[in-house]
Amino acid sequence: MPEIIPHDPSTADDWAHIQSLFPRSGGRRILKWASGVSPRLGRLRLARLLALPAAGPLAALLDQRTSGRVKALRTSAAINMEQAAAAMRMTIIVNVSTPIIIVTILSQISSGQLWNNLWSTYSDEPYGWLAIAAPTIVALSCLIIILAIGATRLGQARDIRHLIDLFAADRGIYFGLDDTDSLHSQ
Repeated sequence: MPEIIPHDPSTADDWAHIQSLFPRSGGRRILKWASGVSPRLGRLRLARLLALPAAGPLAALLDQRTSGRVKALRTSAAINMEQAAAAMRMTIIVNVSTPIIIVTILSQISSGQLWNNLWSTYSDEPYGWLAIAAPTIVALSCLIIILAIGATRLGQARDIRHLIDLFAADRGIYFGLDDTDSLHSQ
């Protein structure tokens, strides 16, 4: 039977603390997104990243840790970001592709008459168009909200990883930008 190596509890504790520094609601920048332009498209991206409320406490935590522990936390951050990216891909597939596939199949089964049947059913009513438009608007709104939540979680995972990279680089621990170098400093 293979020997089970216990997980270092202090790395897990540190990671739990790092996660608590980035609350779920903190990643939503709805007012900044309302313009349709991400603030990260502009200048001062790095300054904005370092100005996050969690950046200072994260730097203080990393300053108290050994280089080995910082490497372990960076590896945790890289895995966390990959998991968030995989979840976002799955969210997009399930919430975008699946409804399109269902509507396409229904349209093919009904010989392309799906829209005509819907329209003829409700067109004689005074607000018949609303019976078709309202569910569509609600479904699209739910889709946008779900994708926005997924994007904020992915953004937070990216922020954690980038902040750990920056603070580690300040200490002389360089990982490089490629994930394959995440376990070894150069």
